[in-house]
Amino acid sequence: NKLRYLLLKKGLKFDEVVVLLDISDAFDEATLYHVSGDGDGRLIVPPHKEKPLRTARHWLRDNSVITRTFYLARKTLRNIKKERRIRATVAKVMNKDPETVSDDEMRRYYTLSLPSAIWSFDYTAWNDFGRRGLEQAGVQMSRLKLLLDANNIPMTIVVYPWPIHLLLDPTGGRYTEFWKNWADKEKVRLLDLFDAFTSVEPGSMIDKYFIPQDVHWNELGQRFAAEKFLSLYNQD
Repeated sequence: NKLRYLLLKKGLKFDEVVVLLDISDAFDEATLYHVSGDGDGRLIVPPHKEKPLRTARHWLRDNSVITRTFYLARKTLRNIKKERRIRATVAKVMNKDPETVSDDEMRRYYTLSLPSAIWSFDYTAWNDFGRRGLEQAGVQMSRLKLLLDANNIPMTIVVYPWPIHLLLDPTGGRYTEFWKNWADKEKVRLLDLFDAFTSVEPGSMIDKYFIPQDVHWNELGQRFAAEKFLSLYNQD
């Protein structure tokens, strides 16, 4: 929709479109985004409706010292529970006692706790939303391909890993398989950055190229990804 606006409404001129397809797209398509039923295909993100009781609680939280203290204490307890839950999950994956999981291991495996990260190799997440979201993403990408074809603009798509995939799913599993099949069907060039990020020991790659406890590249990671992308792009 954004490209259609820039292309048809604003008259922007460009030679090619490169789409980096994030692993979280399937989760967003299945759980967050909706498309209007009027044939226009407008993106709809349902607004969060604030209930009156919640509004009152938030007012007290922001204006009462006692209520604020309660909220901070509750948040601390929830963070402790979340940390224990993540530690237990990491320990299970690594076949270790939770008490022996190091801080480095916790940081590296942090994204294991994000449903949007694991559907490529986790059957529960795949069945809950992965399959449905990926199919919806494919439909939207095909709409984009039709738009670009009508304007004689070529497309390249890129797949790339999150930190957890370097550790547990170094080929991208269902994620890369789906988009490679889509690219073959639509006759679109696909560039795969998984090999570049899995070329050395995964823990050191995560520490070097990703923001700690985050899925995004740091400055070095962005430079590394850009260099690998250009290297692959210029091969053809």
